[in-house]
Amino acid sequence: MDLEVQAELKRLRLELSLKKSTSTKTVYATQAEVNAGTSIDTSVSPATLSGWTHGILTGFKNFITNGRFEVNQRGKHSYTTTSGDYSFDRFYIEPETLITKVKGGVRVSSGNLPKAVVIQPIEILNGSSLVGIGEKLTLSFDASIGINSTLKVEVVYRTDIDVDAGSPLVIKDFGNGSGSVQNYQVTFVDDLPPVNSTMLMVKIGVTRAGQTDEQIKFLSNIQLERGNIATPYEVLPISIQDERCRRYYEVLNFRMRKASVVDEKYFFPIAYTTKRTNPSVTVAKDIASAWTWESVASSQRTMASIGFTTKNNNNQGYYYGTATIDAEL
Repeated sequence: MDLEVQAELKRLRLELSLKKSTSTKTVYATQAEVNAGTSIDTSVSPATLSGWTHGILTGFKNFITNGRFEVNQRGKHSYTTTSGDYSFDRFYIEPETLITKVKGGVRVSSGNLPKAVVIQPIEILNGSSLVGIGEKLTLSFDASIGINSTLKVEVVYRTDIDVDAGSPLVIKDFGNGSGSVQNYQVTFVDDLPPVNSTMLMVKIGVTRAGQTDEQIKFLSNIQLERGNIATPYEVLPISIQDERCRRYYEVLNFRMRKASVVDEKYFFPIAYTTKRTNPSVTVAKDIASAWTWESVASSQRTMASIGFTTKNNNNQGYYYGTATIDAEL
C-alpha cells in the first residue's frame, strides 16, 4: 500500500476511527470500540468522540508525571513524614501518610491520623491556567480502597506546596471503597488561577473509620488529561519519565582525586538535567575525613559547582560522594 495512503488511513483512525452512513443515520465508533470488536452500529455521539480523541490528537496527554510510581530517585521502599515531604518522584505526602511500593503501584496508609493524602503539584507558567479557561479536564486512576475507608479527590491551584490559592476546581467524594481495584474518574472545568499561583495541585486522599482499617491498598495509573473522557493510561518509556522527574530533583554520584597538599581548594562543576529554577545543592554523604565540604554555588538552572578543601597532606587518592540537586515546587 502506498505510504501516503497508509498515513491518511492512520489519521482517519485516530480522528474518527470509523464513520459509516446508513439510510437512517450516521454512526460512529472509537478506535477502542473497534479494537474491542464492538458492533459498527453502536451509536457514539460526535461530542463523546471528540472528548475521547482530544488528548490523543494534541500530541501530549498526561499532565501527571510518574503516574505508576516507577521513578524513585530518593531510593527508599517506603516513605513517611510528620510534616509533609516528597516521596516517590513528583509525589508529595501529607503528615502521617505512609506510602509503600508494591507491584505496579503503591499502598497508602497513615500512622496516628485517620487520613492519608498523596499529592502531585503540576507546574504552571506565570500564573496561567493549565489548559485554558472553560476547558474540561479529566482525572482518572486505578485504586483499591478499603471497605471502611472513604476516598476523596481535590484539584486546586496553590501558591505553595501547602497553601491553597483559592477555591478548588473540584472536590469529589467517592464514598467507601469495595476492597477491589476499580477505575475512578472525575471531570471538571479549568479556570483562571488566583494571583500568585505557582502550581495546580492534585490530591488523592482517604479517611478511615478506625485505626486498624486499611486505606488505599493499591494506587496506580494516575492520569490528568484534556477533555471529558478518561482514555487508557499513557505508557511512556522509563527514560522519558526519568528525564521529566529530573527537572525537579536529581541525585548525582561524583568522584574527587585528592593531592597531598594541605588546604588545597577544589571546585568542580556538576552538570545535570536542566531544572525548572535555580536549585539548592547539598552533599548527602561525608565523602572522607581528608576533605572539608566548603560550599555550593548555583547561579543557573543548568550548572552548579561543589567546593572542597583538603584537611591534611595524607590519604592521596580518589574519594566519592553523593549530591542532591533540588528544584521541587
